[in-house]
Formats: sequence, C-alpha cells, structure tokens
Amino acid sequence: MEKTVNKHGKSKFLYGVFALLLMLLFIFCFISAILFGIKKFMQPIEKEVVVDGFHWERSIKTDETIATGDDQNPYWPKASISKNQHEGGTEYYSITVQEKNSRGKTVQRRYQMTNPSDWKSLKKGEKVTLMVDRFNFATLT
Repeated sequence: MEKTVNKHGKSKFLYGVFALLLMLLFIFCFISAILFGIKKFMQPIEKEVVVDGFHWERSIKTDETIATGDDQNPYWPKASISKNQHEGGTEYYSITVQEKNSRGKTVQRRYQMTNPSDWKSLKKGEKVTLMVDRFNFATLT
C-alpha cells in the first residue's frame, strides 16, 4: 500500500480516518435527535385560552381570487373562469386567542383551526381548551 503525504508532511490516511469519525458522530447525533428529541417536541400541547377574534380566508386558484374576513361569515369569492378551467379552492379558518405565556403574562396568539365546524361553534369571549401542535394548528378538546 502506497502512503501519500501532503506538503505539510501529514498523511492523507489520518485525514480520512478523522473525516470518517466525524461523519459517524454526526450520524449518531442526528439519529439520537430524531428518536428522542423530535418525538417529544412534536407532541401537541393542551392550552386553556379565551377566544378573542376570528379570521378566515378562501381563495380560488384559477384566477387568484381571495376573500378574507375577521368574522364568522365566510363566503367564496366570485370567480371569472372559462368552461375549460376547474374551480379548485382552498380555505383557512383561524382564531385569535388570549393566553398566558410561560411567565404568566397574557399574550395574544393566532391558531389555525383544523376543523371548520369547531371554528364555527366558537363564540368571542368563550374560554376553551385547545390541542395545539408545533405548527399552530389547533383542535377543540
């Protein structure tokens, strides 16, 4: 086996071993974070909140028409589409809430509701319990 040496007199073999050990350490840390850390991080959290407001958005993709509102009366925007276009749309329903943060201070946050019927059943000023995931999607409990 031929041993090569760079201009500083150090063996490329040692650099290769060091690189391999560094890669193995990175893989070990990455897998550990996935198995132990992210699982706990991704668990939904139960929160006691007071409903402070509502927001909705409905859009039609064909002509980029959007309708939004801060009430509980969503409607679809008027779309001008031709016969050969498909009227595909998306809708989002969120609530603004008052809740206590980790320091006990009341803060305002917005959560996107995953179930439109839950969103429609809420009343402003109502105290509710939500299950909130790390991406701020919420469901009633």
